[in-house]
Amino acid sequence: MGGHLDPQYKISGLVTEKTDVYSFGVLMLALFTGETDAMKYREGTRERIHIRDYVKDFLVTHQVKEIADPRMLEDEGNNKDEMEQQLLDFLDLALRCTEYEGINRPDMIDVAKELRQMESTRNSWNSRAHRNF
Repeated sequence: MGGHLDPQYKISGLVTEKTDVYSFGVLMLALFTGETDAMKYREGTRERIHIRDYVKDFLVTHQVKEIADPRMLEDEGNNKDEMEQQLLDFLDLALRCTEYEGINRPDMIDVAKELRQMESTRNSWNSRAHRNF
């Protein structure tokens, strides 16, 4: 997948703790969209942009579900509002991981903690939904 390298690494050639965070963020965006190429065409144009900017365009217009891989929406069920919030939280984390400046990216341990919290919240919703049946 092209476009997964930290732009700061491309400039300096230095690997930092935040280099992998950037690549992981690109992977998260690829999982969200179901795309394998980190370069996309901007909606309605022939302009090629990074997947981060592509996702941000849809996030600004609140059309996130239009770019989500349908498999990301399969568990929506009775928890539509909660699932939508979790998708937004996932995207927020992915976008923070792909900030241009490494100093603005979270530490990988914090990324893992946030993902665990999202999973815990999702499991809580699923157990509540099963009890309501």
